[in-house]
Amino acid sequence: VGVCTDGLFIPKQGVRCSVPLSKYTDRIKRILTPGDGLAEQAITGGIWVMLLNITDRALQLIKLVILARLLSPADFGLMGVALLTLAAIEQFSEVGVDPALIQQKEKNIDQYLNTAWMIKIGRGVLVATVAFFLAPYAAELFNEPRATNIIRVMVIVPLIGGFQNPGIVYLQKHLEFHKEFVYTIS
Repeated sequence: VGVCTDGLFIPKQGVRCSVPLSKYTDRIKRILTPGDGLAEQAITGGIWVMLLNITDRALQLIKLVILARLLSPADFGLMGVALLTLAAIEQFSEVGVDPALIQQKEKNIDQYLNTAWMIKIGRGVLVATVAFFLAPYAAELFNEPRATNIIRVMVIVPLIGGFQNPGIVYLQKHLEFHKEFVYTIS
């Protein structure tokens, strides 16, 4: 007769334990719910950020697989050119509004949110405008003139992204990464 300690099936003895599932869900909830201490919040936040990165990468991979199945190899390459062009322009125009808000010593940063939002909107408009006018040059750089129109259509992404609510920075500032996970994935 086998001894059951962890609720798992033990094939050799044929013993099935009856440990309630709630025991495991309670343990997972404790791990994923931030505590009161800074160390607990940091560890839990790290777990949530790791889960967010893994989930985000998995969703990106799924998106790429779907695009690869729908598009021909040449068209998939055009999408790569457009995405690379936009990513480069966005990277060079990053102004660091979110890190500045997170590092503010004051807990309440409401007074800065309107300014941050206007800066983000301005950046989105600037990135979209620059990408729109640089599209022919980027297409020429990659020796792919068909990429011009694709880049010009995709400028809508940074334009819309500029209108993202800057209040989301509160989630990072207060180490509420579990809420950021839900927001980002949804």
